[in-house]
Amino acid sequence: MDPTYDRWGWRARGDCGSAGLQLLPRPPKPGLYAATGDRDLISWSLRALAVTFAPENWIVWIDAANQFNAHWVAQSARAFHKDSKEVLRSFKYARPFTAFQLETMVNQKLLPAVRSSRALFAVIAGPLWLYEEAEDQNYSTRRSFELFTGGLRRLSKQLAVLLLLPEPKPTSYYHELIRIADHVVQPRPVILSSPAVTGGGSIHPDGSPACYRRG
Repeated sequence: MDPTYDRWGWRARGDCGSAGLQLLPRPPKPGLYAATGDRDLISWSLRALAVTFAPENWIVWIDAANQFNAHWVAQSARAFHKDSKEVLRSFKYARPFTAFQLETMVNQKLLPAVRSSRALFAVIAGPLWLYEEAEDQNYSTRRSFELFTGGLRRLSKQLAVLLLLPEPKPTSYYHELIRIADHVVQPRPVILSSPAVTGGGSIHPDGSPACYRRG
């Protein structure tokens, strides 16, 4: 077997410590960034951004998808010989439970949170789900989405905002977010462990980080 591949078909790479640069440039310029991908997009992005930008920089993370996992962050940090506690402290975390809470966070709380923590950028993970899964697809839900997108446009003039959109459905909500985004990417994930290792990073016997990409 080719020594650059492991038994699951993942190819080792040396640039995994900069995997987050597939999502955002360094330093991130103000703008609205949107990333689409498969169901693992959020978990991969969380780990990639952690090892690329933290703990040197703060990150505001709005977890609309309810997928923020401190264990993943800590394990990936250790794989890159970073202080896992310091990396975790670099995340300023909020969890909206409804579309209306998300809209309020974006319009009233996100910019003060970024400024108070001096965060480098903000991430909104899975915002589409709160709108697409709302029980009442009525005027109030659609008006909330209009206020949400209006808030995104205003914020993106002052800071970098990254939207993570896993497994997007071709709904009007999705098309509108893509329309207003300044940058749309579909990253090819470099992961921090083999698929057989759940939830986090690993290291090779020589102490170097394990990093793989689908071959």
